[in-house]
Amino acid sequence: MTDLPPPATPPPPGWYPDPTTGGDGLRWWDGSSWTDHRSDLPGTTPAAPAEHQGLRPVGEWTSEMMGLVTRRAGHYFTLIVVLIVPTALLSGLASFNALENLVVITDDDGAVTFDNPTATGGDYALMIAMYLLSIVANLVLVLAATRYAWSDVHERTETWMESLRAAFPRLGYGVVGLLVFFGLLFGAYVVAALVVLAVPILGLIAIPAWIAGAAWLWSRLALVSTTAALASGKTGVRTSFQLTAGRTWPLLGRGAILLLFTISLWLVSQVISAPFIAIVGGGQSAEFDPGASEIPFGELAFGANPALHSIGQLFGAIGSGAALVLWAAGFALVYRDLGGPVAADLASEGTVADGGPSGPGHV
Repeated sequence: MTDLPPPATPPPPGWYPDPTTGGDGLRWWDGSSWTDHRSDLPGTTPAAPAEHQGLRPVGEWTSEMMGLVTRRAGHYFTLIVVLIVPTALLSGLASFNALENLVVITDDDGAVTFDNPTATGGDYALMIAMYLLSIVANLVLVLAATRYAWSDVHERTETWMESLRAAFPRLGYGVVGLLVFFGLLFGAYVVAALVVLAVPILGLIAIPAWIAGAAWLWSRLALVSTTAALASGKTGVRTSFQLTAGRTWPLLGRGAILLLFTISLWLVSQVISAPFIAIVGGGQSAEFDPGASEIPFGELAFGANPALHSIGQLFGAIGSGAALVLWAAGFALVYRDLGGPVAADLASEGTVADGGPSGPGHV
């Protein structure tokens, strides 16, 4: 290996153009010197060498994640406003239109039926379409926030708009990865349910086994959306399994921390939105006997003013968007630590100088 002097400010470990071949192919820079690890894979940068892979301590990871989000809070909030606010308002109004007059009816035998005389099939279809649009918007937010966090970590100049534009071509990969995850999860649930139906006593084993299996599956596919955002041309399923092998417990721990952040943000959003819901009378506008056979679900859920109700619910959507940004930034850092493959447009943009990658922070 040719020993070359390091740059004045050494960049972090990563794949960079090989200085010994005039920039043809990639070579691993370990943070202080060039190693013997080389790759000529076109289009993407490969995973880091095995000896450079590993998750950092949880405290350090959490600190960097929060620093990423707070340092560029305005940019992330813009993504939330552009993607989440419109879809939250539309889905809220569509729900009000479809369910405003819904009544839940119970008879003496305990059977439950629903009556919604003003709603049509088109109203329900519109409500479902708006909820699907919200799901797509949330996934685009995760992809864009992941890419923006990655760019920020590596001191690139990508703007939130560029991250958003880059997220749309990767949407298909994210959808496929999530469908695989939920398909496997649902398949395991069906198997567990069939076992319980066939032999009820086995529910003592089947149900805990399904919960444990779901947790394991989540840990192995935790990087699906991250791969979709950062490694173009990949659904992320195989890559996620490869990167997370042997790291179930560390990933579950990080997931639990992010879940606590999510719950906290949701509680804050509910505290903010509660006055709006109180103004429209949601949960109080309908009077009924607790033993009544007809419960006006629409009045209980929406009150009398769809506009103010939508504004109240909007704070909840913003809180959810902030939680998704945290998840995106957190797993972008995990992906970086594990040396996940990176698309060509996110690889080094510099040239080799002074024996090392040009400029600090370019990968």
